[in-house]
Amino acid sequence: MQNLLASLVILGISVLLSLLTAEWITRAVEPQQLVSRYLVADGELGNVVRPHQDVVEESELYKYTVRTNEAGLRADEPVDHNAEAARVLALGDSFTFGWGVEREDSFLARVDRHISDLDPHVQLLNGGVGAYSSGHVYKSLQRRVDPLAPCSVIYFLNSNDLTDNLITAIDYRVTSYRSSTNGSVQLTDEKVYSPTKRFLFTYTPYGWLNQHSHLFLLVKRVVKSALASGPGSAVNGELSFGAGALKGKRANLAVAVTVAHIDRIAAFAEERDLPLAIVWVPAWTEIYRPDDPANRAYRSLKATLVRRATSAFHDPLETMQELVTQANVDLFDLYFRDGDPVGHFTVRGNELYASAVGDWVGGFVSTSCRARREATHGDLS
Repeated sequence: MQNLLASLVILGISVLLSLLTAEWITRAVEPQQLVSRYLVADGELGNVVRPHQDVVEESELYKYTVRTNEAGLRADEPVDHNAEAARVLALGDSFTFGWGVEREDSFLARVDRHISDLDPHVQLLNGGVGAYSSGHVYKSLQRRVDPLAPCSVIYFLNSNDLTDNLITAIDYRVTSYRSSTNGSVQLTDEKVYSPTKRFLFTYTPYGWLNQHSHLFLLVKRVVKSALASGPGSAVNGELSFGAGALKGKRANLAVAVTVAHIDRIAAFAEERDLPLAIVWVPAWTEIYRPDDPANRAYRSLKATLVRRATSAFHDPLETMQELVTQANVDLFDLYFRDGDPVGHFTVRGNELYASAVGDWVGGFVSTSCRARREATHGDLS
């Protein structure tokens, strides 16, 4: 028995050393893109932001710190629940979150400072999460509205949400959609991940390995590639982020699905008596290539939102174009090269976008929150 135990210990140590060596080699030769450590897997939303995080995110293009508060919002301070406070919940994707820049350089923090100059009682809460689609925003609003009790909600609708809303991959999508012959769209809420993967995230180190092990991610990538190319394999839905090629029927479907999502967000906000604003985040093609065919889908969506008038809607495109022209800002001064061909706003991009939307957002917040606060607490002037 003692010999058996000794052999098992030696075997365990050998396996551990082999894995550590393989991990070191992978990091040196074939480093992988780890899942951000401030995220945690969630069966309804795919990923949510962990509370009480202080994490440095780094790539060849940027290095920035992500700090989160007790509510899992990107912030240096806790949520203000004082009676006189006016909390405004901002939702969106990585642009809203402030991917690639320090918090104080993000457009939301800049707009927050602008609003605070107008009304120091207002707290603009950053509920943005990287890669969130309109379906994610709907579920996130449902989850956050009671704990945060905001006086209004702003959804920063990114142009790439149109294509994100069409993704059917089980590891990403939070809703499925069905389009009828008359153009109407029916949405159905779905769980993210397979039951097996949800079990792994909950009861095994699977999630931790995704955030710490380059070897683990490399093995996963190789296995997925083999399964996808093997006989009888099935593609697990479309998974592609970014503006993509929005043309013809695909463009029409993207607009219809996105409108269905926004109608659902607006209906929930109305049910909770929450003023809702939709603020457009323009595509780079709208700013630098106005004649690009992909812009037709964006124009169609924006025109539809204006006609429906189910919520306040603001399109800062013309202001952004004017600011870019006046400052003579190059494409890659405005965007990082972390996408194809562009990615997220740089510090300069965040600054210009904040300048384009700040006054309008400030006006919306003042109008939507002041009446609600005075109805609850009396005249706060």
